[in-house]
Amino acid sequence: MKYFFTADQHFGHENIITFTNRPFDSLHEMHSVMTDRWNAKITNEDIVYCLGDFSLASKGKTREYLSRLKGQIKIVPGGHDKWIRQEDRDSGLVIDKLTIIKVAYNGESIPISMCHYPMYSWEKSHYGAPHFHGHSHGNIGTVRDGNDLLHGGMKQGRSIDVGVDCWGFYPMELDELLQIALKE
Repeated sequence: MKYFFTADQHFGHENIITFTNRPFDSLHEMHSVMTDRWNAKITNEDIVYCLGDFSLASKGKTREYLSRLKGQIKIVPGGHDKWIRQEDRDSGLVIDKLTIIKVAYNGESIPISMCHYPMYSWEKSHYGAPHFHGHSHGNIGTVRDGNDLLHGGMKQGRSIDVGVDCWGFYPMELDELLQIALKE
């Protein structure tokens, strides 16, 4: 089992293609690419934290998108996740708007603060703990790896935007993100 992080899929939101200059000709193409890339990296045993703005579609349509994706999905709500109902919270699909998890990394227990929105300060930030967020669509800092679909990626201090616009429309694995977040 591995941990993955992602945000800002905006399933069902055609205008996001224009708003964020996504390299897709249609909503169908965007959905297909993101679904294929998600399922290429993730197994059904993996845990995937989606840090908001998963879908702008109806609850029923959002369930269809979710049913096509591998992994045990946990959604931190974003501003566009209007489809969320109490039963989604009760089932564990949707978790708190600010969630902190502890992960083992290089023999240490590291707290990661997760929220849809980037924060200036978060729990244990003054001790070097990372913060993962979405919302910014690649508009804070720059990290490039030669992938022509990667047109953002960000790190500001120990804060990282895990949104799909930053990482070639792939979810990112915990160790990949921590290597970047904890790099001085």
